[in-house]
Amino acid sequence: MSETTLNGWIRAANNGAHVHERLTPTPKDCVVTIGPAGLDPLVGKLTLTVTDPGRLTFSGGDSIFDVRDRGVLSLTGLVLTGATATAITNNHGGTVTLTGTKVTGNSNQGIFGGGLANSGGTMTIVDSEVSGNTAAGQGGGIANAGINSSLTVVNSRVTGNTGLFGAGMSTSGGTVLVVNTRIAGNQSSPDGAGGGFTNGAGTVTIIGSEVVDNSSNEGGGLTNTGTLHVINTKVSGNRSTGIANLAGGVVLVTDCKVTGNHTDGPGGGVINGGGGTMTVANTEISANTATAAGGGAANTSGGVLRLVNAKVFGNKADAAGGGVANTGTGRTYLTNTAVDGNTPDNVRNG
Repeated sequence: MSETTLNGWIRAANNGAHVHERLTPTPKDCVVTIGPAGLDPLVGKLTLTVTDPGRLTFSGGDSIFDVRDRGVLSLTGLVLTGATATAITNNHGGTVTLTGTKVTGNSNQGIFGGGLANSGGTMTIVDSEVSGNTAAGQGGGIANAGINSSLTVVNSRVTGNTGLFGAGMSTSGGTVLVVNTRIAGNQSSPDGAGGGFTNGAGTVTIIGSEVVDNSSNEGGGLTNTGTLHVINTKVSGNRSTGIANLAGGVVLVTDCKVTGNHTDGPGGGVINGGGGTMTVANTEISANTATAAGGGAANTSGGVLRLVNAKVFGNKADAAGGGVANTGTGRTYLTNTAVDGNTPDNVRNG
């Protein structure tokens, strides 16, 4: 197989055929080198399935695949690496489905998407890995943008990516659904935010997942200025802060564990500020640390924080409010919530 073969299939798809190829690597661990310009743009339907998953690699290119309006790309069992401007660009009106695919070692010196870039299209990632990718801007692993964009990530891993905003994943519009996925070990640039995931203006739902061991100057785990729902998810070991809600964002955290996060500032577990609204229900906030107020939770700058049926314990701060700190013009409401065993105290108001 060669780049010429792949472009032939793309041209056939663009001319109206639904091209579906089953690929058997010969020899095993076969690498197909893609030229600097990447493959031809796709506006038709192309399906590539590797019979021995993980043994066929496409390497190189600007974007390896460039999916345009009406283009439909389905990949199963491939490895995509070495792209210099994201492995797959999915533009407005395009549809991309990745199953059992590894997207690793790609980079983008532009502003959008080191591994994958969904710009107004529909992208679905299932049983896949997005790891070790880099973006100079947002979305080191995966970037999503556009009011009509849709991104779904299921049973996957987004790990070890780097970027300025949202080193693991980022969205600046549209809808994102993340289910049973591990977002771990991603790191934003020193002046960036959102080591694991940054939601700028989209609607994001994260269910049954892990957001762990990510790092950033602000919002090591999750950073939100849009609408974010976090359900039955572990947010642990992130620096700085587990969940940061800022600039008027709306967050619902329910049936979660927010534990072992740290910040060099207020709000080790969660911080809500900038006029944002955060509701934390049926959730454990424990063993988080902060060098300022609010080892477990901090509410600042006119924000509204509600803790409902929650447990806040074993957190530590270097200022008053080891468990929960409400400062400035913020308002915090505790309903059937236990705040116990925090250091140096449990609650600070004012």
